Formats: sequence, structure tokens, C-alpha cells
Amino acid sequence: MRKAIPGGVAVFAVTLAVAGCSSASSDSTVSIDGQDVSGSFAVTCSKQGNAIALTLADENNEKYGKFSVGATLNPDGKTVNAVTVAGTKGGANGGAYALAYGQAGGMSSAGHADVTVSGKKYTVKGEGTSASMDMSNMGTNMSDDGTMTQSFSIVFACENVVQ
Repeated sequence: MRKAIPGGVAVFAVTLAVAGCSSASSDSTVSIDGQDVSGSFAVTCSKQGNAIALTLADENNEKYGKFSVGATLNPDGKTVNAVTVAGTKGGANGGAYALAYGQAGGMSSAGHADVTVSGKKYTVKGEGTSASMDMSNMGTNMSDDGTMTQSFSIVFACENVVQ
């Protein structure tokens, strides 16, 4: 059985990265499979239609190259609709890296995601499907089609949510 990362999710994250107002935040963090991803993250938090859009971007990340992280939440900020993590490198054999979780129309991809809010910080944790992995780190969570489930923990430290 072949798992697919929701195609629209990656496009949505890239679109979000250019929308709204962004600011740099040292309080925003990203962790994949328990490993912290260091970086200088520009943060964008905005309300777009019936969703809250959260993004982090690092144009020159040491491990992932051009690195972007996005999450979309229901308007109440209590339910995660989608999460994307993408880099121009960091995947198998130095290729691109992608990790996604998506929920649409009552059907969800492999994995799950939850959000907690504390003040102006949104913490999104869960698991998603990785389309490209480091072949030297083959674990029991890899499926026969080359995808694997990976955990993520992302803190979006928003100065404000642009309406």
C-alpha cells in the first residue's frame, strides 16, 4: 500500500510563507524525531479565511537548506488541519526533505497532530509521513514504499496574529 503526502498541503505551506506579516523569533523551535533543528526562524501568524496559518522559515538552514514549516488550524485554534515541513536538502542522499500531516474532509493521512496554546505560543505536536529519509537511519517505522512516520514538535512564537 502506497502512502501519499497530501499534495495540496506542501503548496499551501509555501503560499502561507509569503502571506501576512513576519518577524524573527528565537522562541520558535522545531524538533523532528526528538532532534532539535537549529535555525534562525522568521515567524508568520495570520488568520486567513476560516483558518489560522502559522509558518516558520529559515532561508539558509544548515541541515535543510531553504527550510519552511507550516501549520493550519481551525479558526478556534484548537484543531490542526495540516502540518508541513520542507527543506531543499536533508533528505535521502542529500535530496529534498518533506514531512506532512493533513486532514481534509474527515479523512486524514497517516499520523496525527494536536495543538496547545499558551499566550502567544502555539505548540503543534504529532506524527506525519516523511517522503524522503536518511537511508543511514533506517528504523522500524519505515514502510515498504520508502516512506516513514516521523514525530514533530513545533513552537510558533507569534508576536500577534494578523487578521
